[in-house]
Amino acid sequence: MKPIPTVLAALSGVAAGALVVWRRSLADRFPDDVRRFHADPLNDLLCAGHTTTDDARIWLRAESTGSLMVSVRDDRGHTQSHTIPSPVSAERGHTGAFSLKKAGFDLRQNAAYTVSVRVDGRSLGECNLRTTATPERSPDRITIGICSCNNPFNQRGEISPQATELLEHAAQGWTENDVHHGFLLGDQMYADLPYRFSLFDDDYFPLVGPLGRESVLDCSAAEVRRLMHDRYRLFTKPDGFQDLLRCVATHAILDDHEILDNWGSGPDHKTERYAALKQGAREAFLDYQGSRGLDCEQLPDDFDQTWQHGVVSAYILDIRSNRQATEDTITIYSNAQLQRFSRWLEEQADQHVILLGLSVPFLHVPDWMATVGATMLGDDSDAADRWSYYKARKTRDDLLQVLKRHLTAHPRQHLIIMSGDIHVGCINRIDWDDDTPPMYQISSSAIPPA
Repeated sequence: MKPIPTVLAALSGVAAGALVVWRRSLADRFPDDVRRFHADPLNDLLCAGHTTTDDARIWLRAESTGSLMVSVRDDRGHTQSHTIPSPVSAERGHTGAFSLKKAGFDLRQNAAYTVSVRVDGRSLGECNLRTTATPERSPDRITIGICSCNNPFNQRGEISPQATELLEHAAQGWTENDVHHGFLLGDQMYADLPYRFSLFDDDYFPLVGPLGRESVLDCSAAEVRRLMHDRYRLFTKPDGFQDLLRCVATHAILDDHEILDNWGSGPDHKTERYAALKQGAREAFLDYQGSRGLDCEQLPDDFDQTWQHGVVSAYILDIRSNRQATEDTITIYSNAQLQRFSRWLEEQADQHVILLGLSVPFLHVPDWMATVGATMLGDDSDAADRWSYYKARKTRDDLLQVLKRHLTAHPRQHLIIMSGDIHVGCINRIDWDDDTPPMYQISSSAIPPA
């Protein structure tokens, strides 16, 4: 058996239709702080997503839909080039993704590549990736980067110097530590923060929403999707965040702020009033983030994703798409998701390390604190959004039992929870009340303004 590798965590067209008139076309009338917030949105970006032993998904945003001249240079200095049709679609917010293998590129396993793309004679930039290895050829050391909670703006609509510095150090750290793959564990964009520029703010929304809509909840799914596209362009505009996306291939998962704070923990969220918000926000997530890891034309029921490199396997569990609350219970994921994850775990019996990505960590506040907090603050509060809240405990315990049975059957495996959300970087050991081997939880700190 090969030595167990070291796994390190490093910090980190108009879809709504031509007849819709958008107030944001009157941007010259924006107040100064709103104008600052909306200045210089993302235009072009190229980054890598899901990787295998002989393939990688490439995601891009470009205003042009012309044919792409794609070049791939490997770590031996060899270059391959092909011209391919553009996957970019205006409906998807001028984004698209494609497979290097399907585009005709021949990739070696466990090799580093730099991808560059030109469209209409203009460069979209470069991105880096590393293909994966089979378990038999697993590297002795595999380094994983995790990141979450990208809100670099202050209440004046400015990108704070502290956030800029942190993002620069994150990208530099991932590069210097030879991160093989990155996991963005939720809240890469905020629809509801900063408060002054929230889509749910009564003063801000009239500046950016379509005419005839008093609230984002009055919008159609297509209109929500376009509003969220604009948000992604704003939250991805910091150079440091783009550098983070370009320096290594990444998977991304949905969390609450990409829809609404504590999404799914409030009983109202499953009503018809919120249906278009959910659909449009999830479609925009697939356009700007999920399509890096998922190859699907239709909106899936969830955004669960898997990845394997050598003797390390990862499963990213979507705990927002199927989250629902009643007066008595909170269901965090669907039965289909739990069954799929259980089958996947059984298939990883020979792996040395299992990574489980959760946007909200298991271990945060004790059960009693979550219950008292939710009682005082309400069912749509942060306290009610915890795994330890009494309404969510059955869902939590069902998942924990699956993990416990697996660890009991495979005691030599290492199981690590990757998470974010709580804006605190920490490493915890989770012990059971018997001889079951422990799990470990690694939480990423946030990228907030000071």
